[in-house]
Order: sequence, then structure tokens, then C-alpha cells
Amino acid sequence: MGFLTMATKILFSVVLILTIVWQLYRINFLKSINLLSPPIELLSKMKRYKIESKYRFYIELVIAFLIIFLVGIFEQNVLPETTMRAVYIGAGIGLVIGLIIAKLYSKQLNSLISEMKEITEASR
Repeated sequence: MGFLTMATKILFSVVLILTIVWQLYRINFLKSINLLSPPIELLSKMKRYKIESKYRFYIELVIAFLIIFLVGIFEQNVLPETTMRAVYIGAGIGLVIGLIIAKLYSKQLNSLISEMKEITEASR
């Protein structure tokens, strides 16, 4: 990383720290879900997780675009134009793959929530 500018190094450091904090939050939230709790409680936590996941995805998408844009600005005089073009193309492909995976994940989460609703209704 000796060829990166100081601004890019700081940007990557901030992103790394925020990512670690976010993952720790998610781990603690998932640990708080007790699978032996009543179905109504599980359903409410799953709905909350679904909403948080949806917002998290859009926030992460905006942040990814922002990081790519900032790296392009910070490194425009350091990296060759072909390298920056490859970064943008790779980022675009990665974002498309991310959108596809997010759509599949959302479908799975929706089906799980609908199954939990059926279980909750059956247990009444």
C-alpha cells in the first residue's frame, strides 16, 4: 500500500473500523434471538431483522459508491487511467452481483417470515 495517498489510507481505515463495529452489532443482535422463545417473539425479531437488513443494504450500497468515487478522486494522479477504469468496471460487476444476492436473500427471508406467521397462527 505504499503507492496509495494518505487520504485513501485514512478512508480505508475508517471503513475498516466502521465495518468491524457494524459486524459486532449484528453478531450481538443475532445472539439475542432465542430460537426456543415463543413464535410471536421470534416473528417480531425476524421482522425487525428484515427491516434492518433492507436499510443496511441500501446504506452499504451508497457507501460503496461513495468509496469508489472517493478513491477515484484521491488516486487520479497516482494510478494509471487503465487501472482506475478496471476498478470502476470491477466495482460495477461487484455491485450487480450484490444486488442479485440481496434479492435472493430477501426472498428467503420473506418466505421464512411467512412460515413463522403460519406457525404463530397455528399455535393460537
